[in-house]
Amino acid sequence: MDELDRIKRKLHETTQLNESLSKGFIRAKKKIKTLVFERNLLLDRLSQMDKGHTSTTSSEEEQEQAASDHSETPFFVAPFTKHRVTPPTQQQRMTTVASAPPKRSKINRINIKTRRVQPIERDFNGHPKLPQQIGVLTVLNLGKIITDRDSFHNERYIFPVGYTVRRTYPSMIDPNNNTIITSTILDGGDGPRFHVLAADQPTEPIVANSATGAWTVVVRKSNEIRQREHSNSASGPDYYGFKHPTIAKMIQDLPGAQQLKNYVWQNFEEMEPRAAKGVMAAAEKKRDNLEQMNKKSIDSEDEIDELEES
Repeated sequence: MDELDRIKRKLHETTQLNESLSKGFIRAKKKIKTLVFERNLLLDRLSQMDKGHTSTTSSEEEQEQAASDHSETPFFVAPFTKHRVTPPTQQQRMTTVASAPPKRSKINRINIKTRRVQPIERDFNGHPKLPQQIGVLTVLNLGKIITDRDSFHNERYIFPVGYTVRRTYPSMIDPNNNTIITSTILDGGDGPRFHVLAADQPTEPIVANSATGAWTVVVRKSNEIRQREHSNSASGPDYYGFKHPTIAKMIQDLPGAQQLKNYVWQNFEEMEPRAAKGVMAAAEKKRDNLEQMNKKSIDSEDEIDELEES
């Protein structure tokens, strides 16, 4: 009997030790991912600075210095009328993210695959009707393409000023509820500013130089308040909808897209009615699942985005 009790105690101690080591391992992985992310941001920033020193005039260097100050000095993005950056008021609490600008994507210019898109509702003039539901996103505004500044596009994506989408996502302040998060692109002068605002935090916008930088904050805070040991990494192009074929086509169809020297023109084709109906039904089901996401792992969001792309 004593031997059995001893074995039970030993088993209990071993189980506790295993749980402790597992939690420590998860925390270590989380820390490593955070450090790798921060390292990549610093490398991107150093690359941008080095490029600026070798290819710009002294006046342009002064502009770059002013641009770098934006990541250190809080600023408030005014409403969508002028899309200008102005100082914050006392009632507003801004989260600014010292993130690198959108990366210059590398895309094969020869092997461009044709992407299938769902039918787009259009008005009598052929313009997309807005707001329009695309996947888990509601497109509110397609914005205006900036043609005279290369920082507002890269080979893969276009960043129109005024572009606005919203989606349901787990709240950053209430662990038991979801909220509506609105993602917008605004004109920061030297480049786009990615502005994210939660409906339950209307005076606390998150602003970053990249879509990934802004949405990483949202994912991290949503995980932290739920005490979830998940990765806080986020794909900004996914959350902003840039990767969704239908939204990519809607943006590419805007005036000025053909004038962008670095953007690689993409090929799209509309789905057959039966296939489109199935995709839209699946998207509706995904939106319903999002309403219950606060009961699940936030990692399921990645699965939803992957399904949208298929």
